[in-house]
Amino acid sequence: MAEVFKALRTGTSFNKKRFGCDIAVFHSRLTDSNGAAAQPDIGGGATSTAADVASESSKRDSGAAAAVEPAVRTHDPLEEANVLRKQHRIRVLGADVPAPLEDFEELWGRKGLPKRLRRSVAACGFLDPTPIQRQAIPLLLAGREVLAVAPTGSGKTLAFLLPLVARAWRMARRVAAGTDFSRVDILLGTPLRLARLARARRADLAKVRDVVCDEADQLLSAALLAQVDRVLAACRRPDKVAAFFSATLPEGAEELARSLLAAPVRITVGERGGAAPSVAQRLVYVGSEAGRRLALREMLAGGLAPPVLVFVASQQRAAALHGQLLAEGVRADSISAEQGAAAREAAVARFRSGATWVLVATDLVARGMDFVGVSTVVNYDFPQSPVEYVHRVGRTGRAGRSGEAVTLYTDADAGQLRRVANVMRAADNPIPDWMLHLGKAPTVAKQRDRDRRKRKTARVGATGESLAEDA
Repeated sequence: MAEVFKALRTGTSFNKKRFGCDIAVFHSRLTDSNGAAAQPDIGGGATSTAADVASESSKRDSGAAAAVEPAVRTHDPLEEANVLRKQHRIRVLGADVPAPLEDFEELWGRKGLPKRLRRSVAACGFLDPTPIQRQAIPLLLAGREVLAVAPTGSGKTLAFLLPLVARAWRMARRVAAGTDFSRVDILLGTPLRLARLARARRADLAKVRDVVCDEADQLLSAALLAQVDRVLAACRRPDKVAAFFSATLPEGAEELARSLLAAPVRITVGERGGAAPSVAQRLVYVGSEAGRRLALREMLAGGLAPPVLVFVASQQRAAALHGQLLAEGVRADSISAEQGAAAREAAVARFRSGATWVLVATDLVARGMDFVGVSTVVNYDFPQSPVEYVHRVGRTGRAGRSGEAVTLYTDADAGQLRRVANVMRAADNPIPDWMLHLGKAPTVAKQRDRDRRKRKTARVGATGESLAEDA
């Protein structure tokens, strides 16, 4: 089992502890199936466009989706597929799209699927497919290329791992001592990992049949795009299938991603570019740099639920805040790009084991690293874009758990405050109206003062009316 998983490591790095259950899946194979065809450009009965948004995130990354009513049986495969998408608020853009899975039982009923795979998946807690799994798995099994957008923690990893099992079996049979792993059948990694592979030129990619690119929104970099294009060009099999997954996919990144794929189907689950609704999000005005330190100290002293991820803007600020927390007796650690791989892995291991309760991090951690048990994310330094905010917040509220995200801000953050506030409002978090109109306001402080005066006037007025009635 472990040897098979090692064969999949080209182009990326796998964590056995994190993917322990997923390794078991590679004992067996899935068979290709086209499934029921659906009408093109479907999204809950409405045509989807490049700017469409949809659906809620799943309740569990492990496979349990939010509770919905059972699909209406109409005996019309096209209509039934539409009804199922509408119930799970899945939107697709593409032609001849296979119907989504109703449940995992439908998958297990396919001819040639080993019973032990079903047992392994159930033992790992994957009880019911999440929305992204319902649609991505049939597409990938049908050999279709995919652009998938779904919130962090919504089950994207299993959505591409299960179909890969179908391709892994041939490789598993030839795994043995002395096997040349420079020859690759399955390639899985982020754009950065794929770019490093392109520069290294050490792997033989000619026989690659399946390519999965996670964190695909990073393709906005022209240099990165060229290197990923070089990797895909080196995968010369005519039946090669590529799938791009991301929690956020700006239209510019989608356009570039489409240039690398052949007629991909886009799946959107949850609000496009939105934060997971399982995370309670709030903003805290701190006024100044000193206010940031005071606010964090008070939150930690007031019982902020550990483990806590604290995001800062730079490596230098990570080191400085880490030192301050240690001096105050907080069980803290830090992680940044300047550290070696061994140091980063050790810091992550201590955090996951509970040896440290607070991990100070740069945005390196917001990309692809899975901390299932994180209770709270604190944006100590304000995120520089809504995309950065979504990825940071997505480190909590995973696998069906609830989480909290606290973002500290000052007047200097007014330029990004409105955009982040819109993301929070879209996830049903309470946001004052004045934040959504900051383009017309001179400063955050003035808007806050105006808001306070309005509330005070309203309270005085209400009190006066009440006194008059009593008299």
